[in-house]
Amino acid sequence: MARKPKSNRGQKADGGEIAAEADQCGVNTRSPKASSSTAAEIDPTERLLELWPDWDQPDGTDPDRPVRVFADGIFDMFHFGHAKCLEQAKKLFPHTILVVGVCSDADTLKFKGQTVFTEQERYESVRHCKWADEVVEGSPWVVTPEFLVKHKIDYVAHDALPYGDASGQAAGGDCYAWMKKALRFKETRRTPGVSTSDIILRIVKNYNDYVFRNLKRGYTRKELGVGILKEKQLRAKHQIRNLSRRVREQQMRIYGRGRKMAEQQVQICSRVQKRIAQQTSAQMSKWQHEIGDSARWLQQVQVSADRYMQNMAGNVDNFFRSAPQRLNDELRKVNNSVNKVVTDIVQPLMKPRRSRTSTSTNNTDDSEGGISD
Repeated sequence: MARKPKSNRGQKADGGEIAAEADQCGVNTRSPKASSSTAAEIDPTERLLELWPDWDQPDGTDPDRPVRVFADGIFDMFHFGHAKCLEQAKKLFPHTILVVGVCSDADTLKFKGQTVFTEQERYESVRHCKWADEVVEGSPWVVTPEFLVKHKIDYVAHDALPYGDASGQAAGGDCYAWMKKALRFKETRRTPGVSTSDIILRIVKNYNDYVFRNLKRGYTRKELGVGILKEKQLRAKHQIRNLSRRVREQQMRIYGRGRKMAEQQVQICSRVQKRIAQQTSAQMSKWQHEIGDSARWLQQVQVSADRYMQNMAGNVDNFFRSAPQRLNDELRKVNNSVNKVVTDIVQPLMKPRRSRTSTSTNNTDDSEGGISD
């Protein structure tokens, strides 16, 4: 595990970062006080130059001279955050040998706290990570020049935040200050959202669930460190939870059936509405067609009536205009007929009467004359 920043009281962090796991290097057999005074007296940078004066500052381009990078940590409950931090350290140079230091249980318990995995389990977890080329078991809590020279470490990989030292071995309180000054430090970045502390927090928050989970799997309450009252309480709580779950499931089934029936009713109503709309639309279209036919018929009747009235008006007008002439023609015809009758019938009848009349007249005259004689 990597150390936390000063704001987190200088403890090593469990965060999944490349160098977040790398902060235990440099064995020192002296007590914290003695090592602190020694650090003040001897500059680690100068000490490193004395121990390794011919360091060639490799850049990793030569496959025959790979860069040896060191990353340390506690690596408790090894997770993908740890693996990603080691991956970053491995990929700092084209040709790299990654040396991973894993702190011992004694140092971790003394300077940080209790771990979940034992040191052997942590060693094996890191050893099975594909990015780790070498594993240093029982890596020192603070990196020293002697440790770098012993393992031929070219650079130390860690994130750039200053990390406090709970052991008091580092000068200035930052475990990596002298390595940054000596230009033997390479920055990596943390993997946000995952750390051993976060995983432990999840377990603590759901402590009762995990205890009951193991009770169901056959562990005894003594193995789990719980009393008989706690065990009964967890079992009762589990039964209540199961009952609540079954009630919720039944409610959801009822709700599901009700929802399904409601959806079916909605579908039926939708189909009925659609059918009614289709029938109404068809009927309206039919009525509109009939109304259109009626309107066209009325229009034709109106046109016919207008034509008839126009013809009647024309006929009446023509009648009254031609009436005098026609009357004169009729009167002329009547006169002609009368004249013809008079000519053909009356006049012939008038001729004999005139002869008799004249004869009688003559006779009268004769008688009168005779008398006069």
